[in-house]
Amino acid sequence: MSEKVYRYEPDVVSPPGVTLLETIEALGLSQSDLAERMGRPVKTINEIISGKAAITSDTALQLEMVLGVPASFWRNRESHYREFLARDKERSHLASDASLLKRVPEAAMVKAGWIEKARGPVERTRAVLRFFGVASAQAWEQVSVSQATLFGMPEAGLRANHGNLTAWLRKGEVEGNRIECSSFDSGLFRETLRATHEFTKERPATYTPKLQNACAAAGVAVVLVPGLPLPDGKPGPSNKTKQTARRVVGATRWLGPNKGLIQLNPMGLQTEDDFWLAFLHQAGHLLLHGKRRGFLEGASIFGGLGGGEAPEEDEANRFAFNLFVPPIEYRQLIAGFGEVGEGGAVAEEAILRFAEKIGVAPGIVVGRLEREGRLSAGGMDGLKKRL
Repeated sequence: MSEKVYRYEPDVVSPPGVTLLETIEALGLSQSDLAERMGRPVKTINEIISGKAAITSDTALQLEMVLGVPASFWRNRESHYREFLARDKERSHLASDASLLKRVPEAAMVKAGWIEKARGPVERTRAVLRFFGVASAQAWEQVSVSQATLFGMPEAGLRANHGNLTAWLRKGEVEGNRIECSSFDSGLFRETLRATHEFTKERPATYTPKLQNACAAAGVAVVLVPGLPLPDGKPGPSNKTKQTARRVVGATRWLGPNKGLIQLNPMGLQTEDDFWLAFLHQAGHLLLHGKRRGFLEGASIFGGLGGGEAPEEDEANRFAFNLFVPPIEYRQLIAGFGEVGEGGAVAEEAILRFAEKIGVAPGIVVGRLEREGRLSAGGMDGLKKRL
């Protein structure tokens, strides 16, 4: 849930000079008298009273000496007034930035609890900017362009899903920053990944926190952030809305030189093999492809090996496929599997025995066989755990 921020913002705050004028008049002093006692020009006193000049710390101390009113009172009075002026100016800027509300999925963000529901374009714009951690719509645009460059997103793709992607990625960044991680250790991370094959035998609700804790110890934050419907989707349980929320599967980037982030979209992951392939694919990017760029993934990563993807994507898929299902053992399986044929009790028994041998859930093996065209898709869904 987002955090509420309460603030008192009065509609009108008078300049501290008004209080100063009331004070000297109560003491029977004129502006000239005050200027003489402070050793300051009359013009300066007049500008302070009219609000044109600020009460500095030196001036506050002089007022304390002459009027007997603590310097802290004058400094606070001045500070509150200047903050009021700044917020008044901010409201004007926020009003001019309200067009941003049409470029981001504000309603979906509110529904997901990422931001609080606000009234009026100014407060709504403030809530959106605060979520993104920027001060203006222009800054949001600059950050978004930098983000697109980081992920190598083409401009056409960026424009099509701009607001939704930036919101989803920002939410992952926020959640990732909340996870305390050790300094990244590539060797330890590899060992952690190898050990997670045991998690595949458990239910997602059980293994997810274990996976997050294990990866954090190796310097990687793992977050699950549901995708938001694209602008053309209608709120509600319609298939169209669900599909638009599934277009992004995951993302990988660095939150600093020593902290990696793997972000997954559970709405794009239907079965256990989807989850583990997506997770290991992102992990492969962290280990294989340096820290200077990020990777944003769609469902195409589920297409198997050599599917025409960029070399980095094929490398990450190969890493993911081979980590849980060792190549030598897998070749032995498919050598015998070809004689068994597709489906059937014998094939199912062979998969179960093989999964037990290598220590992973059977659904992981089924998923790889399907993605390589060695099993018909859905033919052995009974061996897969749904998420």
